[in-house]
Amino acid sequence: IPLGLFALGTLIAFAFSEVPSAGLSQIKHMYVYLMLPVLFTTLRTPARAAWFMMAVAAATALMAMLGCGQFVQKLHQAHQAGKSFYEFYLESRIHGLQRHWMAFSGQELYGLLIAGAWLLFAPIPKRRMWIGLVCAGVIGLALLLAETRSIWIAAFFSGIYMLWFWRRLFALLAPVVVAIGILAAPANFQQRVISIVHPSGYTDSNAHRIVCWRTGLEMIEAHPLLGLGPDVQKLKFYDYVPKDVPWPLPTGFYGHLHNLYIQYAADRGIPTMLMMVWFLVQIIVDSLRKLGTLPPGRSTMRFILHAAVACTLGSMIFGIFEYNLNTSVVLTLFLAIAACAASATEEAHDGDVARP
Repeated sequence: IPLGLFALGTLIAFAFSEVPSAGLSQIKHMYVYLMLPVLFTTLRTPARAAWFMMAVAAATALMAMLGCGQFVQKLHQAHQAGKSFYEFYLESRIHGLQRHWMAFSGQELYGLLIAGAWLLFAPIPKRRMWIGLVCAGVIGLALLLAETRSIWIAAFFSGIYMLWFWRRLFALLAPVVVAIGILAAPANFQQRVISIVHPSGYTDSNAHRIVCWRTGLEMIEAHPLLGLGPDVQKLKFYDYVPKDVPWPLPTGFYGHLHNLYIQYAADRGIPTMLMMVWFLVQIIVDSLRKLGTLPPGRSTMRFILHAAVACTLGSMIFGIFEYNLNTSVVLTLFLAIAACAASATEEAHDGDVARP
């Protein structure tokens, strides 16, 4: 229901758009949402959904290996150019098979959380644990090397969620372990972590994002119900920049607002944005409700549902800093994970007894 209402709200916003032609790509983009019913009716049982999730973790691990190789190449390129690696790398980070590091990082986040849920909650023999450890290790390394701070934050809190439902002591110790890891990390990574609160001028995107968010809020204030229209924001951006923002604007991409919630509200109105929030929250609520009915111990259902909740939490946190669910490759994978969660929250099937 919420996803259907989101689609309806998008069509209404498009109908009343200031520049309808700008939103045609978003209307065509809506076919991606068919991934949810298509995969739900394809997988049908939690056992199949579990195998699908494991395949996702394996595929993202392979892409992570490619990303790690790209990182070595970029180290060499920066050395040859005689440039500071920090500044050189932020403009051209690892991206695997994707066109942009944000899309790469978004997919790898899902792979990491699925691998983590498999290790913590799936009914697997100890002799196979190494498979999940290798996948999680390679993906985790790639995410560190990608230096996408919003993904780091999303992975941290989503990981805390899973640890809390596995061993609460480990969840409480996790921040300490992370702090020690940061202190022991190379200077380049420490600088990137510190830039979350103390950016290095315009090299980091903090100032650029603040300008985008403030401009988006101006758009929402002017058009709260229907927004400007899908993708009109990129045409009207400079008309809504707050007057107290100094020019020239910080270096960065101003084609979208770098916040999922502000973007949808500015493009399609607050009600339509809330439908997307409802959709995301409903996945979490349904999954947690089903988890509450499961017997203690590891199970395929527990693995799927915790993975789905963690991936949804990660998406919602990542969305604070990026227009993540508009990227087709990220959205497609997320909807596939949502379909897996739906298969597990339905009534029991005969196939539920199969344990990968």
